[in-house]
Amino acid sequence: MPSVTEARRNYRAYQEKYRDRLEREHPGRIAMLHNQELVSVYNDMGDAYSIGVEKYGLGNFSLQRIGQRPIELGILAAAIT
Repeated sequence: MPSVTEARRNYRAYQEKYRDRLEREHPGRIAMLHNQELVSVYNDMGDAYSIGVEKYGLGNFSLQRIGQRPIELGILAAAIT
């Protein structure tokens, strides 16, 4: 599970650097971020999660559905953001 701080940093990077372009080009898809950088875009959340765990390890990446604001779930949000 990514740390809350890492998830927030990735979400901030998504908002500031990538959101506008991704919402135009990939609405509804899944963006993967690692260390505040966009690393890939996927069609399926499950696939994105599995690839992220394999490539970066559990807790070292976050996922964002393009075009949707994340649901605020407190600490649980770190697991799905």
